[in-house]
Amino acid sequence: MDRILISILFILFVIIMIIDINKKYIPNILNFSLIMIIVFLKFNNLEDLFIGAGAYSLPMIFLYGYGSDIMKKEIIGFGDIKLMIPLGALLYATRINENINIFFQIYLFYLITFLIASLFILLLFLYNFFIKDKLSLKNRELAFSPFIILSFLLNFYFINEKGILCLNELLLMLKL
Repeated sequence: MDRILISILFILFVIIMIIDINKKYIPNILNFSLIMIIVFLKFNNLEDLFIGAGAYSLPMIFLYGYGSDIMKKEIIGFGDIKLMIPLGALLYATRINENINIFFQIYLFYLITFLIASLFILLLFLYNFFIKDKLSLKNRELAFSPFIILSFLLNFYFINEKGILCLNELLLMLKL
């Protein structure tokens, strides 16, 4: 049963990424479906799900509120915050027994997320600078959910309790 739910979870991740890239929008029904699947997976840790949902989405709420005030425009969509609720719940509920500080978990998650997004933006800039006809990237919007989901997958599967990337597990997976 867990494998079926995890497979549906991965399918939902792909659908969310495709819709967000094309429409810059994450449908509420997909977020609600993620929440339901995660509740079914971790029903015995219901209080941990609530703690993780709140703790992981809180930095995005501050970024949404204060960052938008400082920049005088919306810098992150509220769909990304809603996406963080189920992902944060699952990350916290699965890592609660590993004796990891929750603040370190959240820091590591957002560090990886923004690092991946920054590398992508750098590659996009270099591509536009050297290959394209010097197009302006100033007013382009970028879907943030693919970076959030990729960071979630890296944190969930390949980061151990000390915050170190487990390259052995990654290499074993790539061989299969």
